Amino acid sequence: NLQKITRRDGRCDSPGFSPKYCTYSVMNQADNRITDFELVQVTQTGTSQSMEKRGFCKTFDRLLKVKTVVTDRHVGIKSVIKKVYQQQGVNQQFDVYHISNSFRKKLIELSKQNIVNHVWFSSRNCDAEKKKWLKGATLLAVKEVVFDPSLLRDIRQISQFCHTGKLESYHSALLVYCPKRQKFDYPCMLARTQLAVMQYNANVGRQQATVKKMKAEGKQLPQVERPAGKNIAKAPAPPKEELIKKHVDRFKML
Repeated sequence: NLQKITRRDGRCDSPGFSPKYCTYSVMNQADNRITDFELVQVTQTGTSQSMEKRGFCKTFDRLLKVKTVVTDRHVGIKSVIKKVYQQQGVNQQFDVYHISNSFRKKLIELSKQNIVNHVWFSSRNCDAEKKKWLKGATLLAVKEVVFDPSLLRDIRQISQFCHTGKLESYHSALLVYCPKRQKFDYPCMLARTQLAVMQYNANVGRQQATVKKMKAEGKQLPQVERPAGKNIAKAPAPPKEELIKKHVDRFKML
């Protein structure tokens, strides 16, 4: 049960904001195998937002020693690690994808301002002056995104470049056994998740199947010459200049 770095993430059983189950999975980063999971029902917590936090605490307490945990930026998990598990020497790392995706959305939202019309306006009214048309407000807007206190605080926790990409692959495999468009009771959901874990762990490390290039066998078929259609002339058309000359010579003879 000694694991240094574990990836952890929750997966709800239905899209939207009212799921019934949350499957919280733990993956060992050393071998990319699922080592533990907790199936949390919404009746155990009262709210769907608290299911992921409960799953984290349940799976964490079952392991003897964990050095680093890789999670998303869940507020409840951040709080319980800071209050309880950080005193035990546990280091929390955030998924790089969640940090970069949040930063990307803010930059895209900032870039949606209408600057194309301003380019036309500047081209018409600049009078060839060597003057910067961007004012300090634009730079300040970018600084607000880059120097956001929450970003600066959380960016310290991506120093080990950890991400949960392999765990998302497991969630894709889990869809085969637990599709989100169907409802199951708790024992059935638990059994299906166990099957998904066994199937995923059994296929970890397998090379991807490839199709070998087949060698051509047999003789090459003869090429059949097909005759041209009736609407296609057998002889090439004469030059245009020659036709015009013959047409003009007819009138000269008269």
